[in-house]
Amino acid sequence: MKYRIERIIMIQCSIDYLRRVVIPLLLGMTLIACRQSGVDFFWSSTGTRMYLDSVPEVKENAISGSLWRGERGHCVAIIKSETNLTGVDVSAGDLRYGRNTIPSSNILIRFGLPVFGDSLVGPYHQCGDRDSLVIPRIKVFDILDNASGASVIDPPYRPVWLTVSVPVDAAPGTYKGTVVLRAGGKRIASLPLKIKVDPHILPPPDEWQFHLDLWQNPYAVARYHGVELWSPEHFALMDPVISILANAGQNAITTTITDRPWNGQTEDPFGSMVKKIRHSDGKWDYDYSVFDTWVEYMMRHGIDKQISCYSLITMVSSFDYYDEASSTVKFVEARPGTRKYIEFWEPFLHDFAAHLREKDWLGKTYLAMDESHREDLVAVRDFVSRVEPEFQLSLAGLYHPEVEEDLDYLSVTFHGEFPPEVVQRRRQEGKTSTIYTCCDEKYPNTFIASPPSEAAWIPLYSIANGHDGYLRWAYNSWTKDPMKDARYRMFAAGDCFLVYPEGRSSVRMEMLTAGIQLCEKTRILKEELRGESLEELNMALNGFNFADMAQNGAQAALDSLINIIDTIQ
Repeated sequence: MKYRIERIIMIQCSIDYLRRVVIPLLLGMTLIACRQSGVDFFWSSTGTRMYLDSVPEVKENAISGSLWRGERGHCVAIIKSETNLTGVDVSAGDLRYGRNTIPSSNILIRFGLPVFGDSLVGPYHQCGDRDSLVIPRIKVFDILDNASGASVIDPPYRPVWLTVSVPVDAAPGTYKGTVVLRAGGKRIASLPLKIKVDPHILPPPDEWQFHLDLWQNPYAVARYHGVELWSPEHFALMDPVISILANAGQNAITTTITDRPWNGQTEDPFGSMVKKIRHSDGKWDYDYSVFDTWVEYMMRHGIDKQISCYSLITMVSSFDYYDEASSTVKFVEARPGTRKYIEFWEPFLHDFAAHLREKDWLGKTYLAMDESHREDLVAVRDFVSRVEPEFQLSLAGLYHPEVEEDLDYLSVTFHGEFPPEVVQRRRQEGKTSTIYTCCDEKYPNTFIASPPSEAAWIPLYSIANGHDGYLRWAYNSWTKDPMKDARYRMFAAGDCFLVYPEGRSSVRMEMLTAGIQLCEKTRILKEELRGESLEELNMALNGFNFADMAQNGAQAALDSLINIIDTIQ
C-alpha cells in the first residue's frame, strides 16, 4: 500500500513534493501544502498581517473552530511562486457531508491585492501632520479583489481569501471539499477544505444586537468615480460599498446637518445634507431633500436603527446657510450657548423635529457630537432640552460626568475613563454605551499595518467589558487613490477607511465582522448556558483585556474563545 501511494503522488508532484509532503503524510501528518514546478499552495492564518516581502507561515487547518448555520467563515490560502505564474485561477467544489451539500456558490474567492501603507515599527506618529515625517513605507496585502482570478502571480506570493457562507438549513456535520489552483488552464495543486457545521443558528446581521457604528462618507464615492453627487450613478456606485456595511450588522446612518463638521480633515469634506435658507425678510426655510434621500437609501439597505446628525458642535464653531438677499452661502460663527448660536439653531430644531415626526424618524434620530469640550456639551444639552427635548443626544469622545446621564448614546475612546458601574447603569436605563478607536491608539487598531486579529479582538473586548458595541470614525473616507496608496497626510494609513472602491472589502473589515459574529455567538451561548460551561465562557471573555493583548497579541484570546465555544457546545 505504501508503494502504491507513492506511485500515485509521484505522477502529480515533483521530487521536492515527495521529500517535504509525502513522507510526513505516510507518518500520519495532515497534507497542508503542495509544490509543483516551483509553486507552493498552502493554508495560512487570517489573523496575520501579510507584508509583500515576507511569506506567511503554514497553518495546518483552513478554519479554526466550527461554524454555525448562518455564519460566514474565512480562510486564506497562499500561492507561493518562484517565477511569474500566469493565467491563475482558484476554484472550490461543493462541500459534502454524506448526502448533504454546501454548494460551491456559497464559497466566495477573492485574491489579495497589495496597497502602500506605513510601518508601525520605530517612532510612529499616528495623528497630525505627517508630510514632514520620515515614516517607512510598506506594502501590505489588504485589498480583497472581486475579480474571479489573477492573470499573474508575481513572486514571492499572493494570498487568496475564501469566505464560506453556511446555509441556515445546512445539516450539522463535517463537510469536506477541495480547493484547486490552476495556471494556464492546468491543475497545479489542491488543498483539502474541511468545515464543521454546528447545530446552532446565527441570526442575520440586521438582527444582531452588537451596536456597530462606522461613519459613512458618500462624498468620497462621488469624487473617486467622478460622478455627480446624489445622482443615480452615485447611488449605484455606493450599493456594493454599503452592502458590505449592512452585512456587518451596521446600526447607524451618518448624516450631516451643517457643512464640514470636522473642518474638512478628510480628502473629501462632508457637505451639509440640509440646506438652510435665510430669506430677505429674515425668515428661515429648510430643504431636507438630500437628507431624506440619503436616509431612505440607507434604510433600503437594512441600516435603519439610528440616524446620527453631525453636528450642533463643529471643530471651528462655524455654520453655513444660504443668504437669499446676496445669493451666496454665508456662515455664522458662534459658540454653543451664545445668542447668535441660539438664534441660528432654535428655528432649525423646531422645523427639523416637525419634519422628523412627519417621517416617523424622530425616535431614532440623534443630535451627534464628536470629541467636544465639556462646556460646549453642557451648553448644547441645556439648549436642546429647552427647545426640543424629544431629541436624543450622542457623543463620541471623553467621559464627562456632567452630561453623561443626558447622553442617550455615548462612545468613549478605547483608553478613556468609562466607569463599569456607569456602563452597567446605562444599560439598565436602555442607553447605548460603546468604545471607539481612532488614530490615538497604536494598538489595538485597524490600521493597514495592524495585525488583522486586532480588528476581530476589539469588538470582543467591548462586550467583555460590558459595552454594547464599537464605533469607528471612518468607514470609507478614501485617500486620493486608495487602490494604490492608503497613506494620508494627517492619519496613519488605514485610519480613514475599512473598504475600497467598487465593493472591495479588506482583510481588516472581514476580521472586524468575524469578531462581531463571535460576539453574537457568545451572547446567544450566555443566554442558554448554566453552571460550569457558563463559567468557562466568561473566563475566556476575561482574556480580552489590554494587558494580555499587549503581551501575547490579539490572536491568543481569540483562539482561546473559539476553543471554548467548540468545547462547551
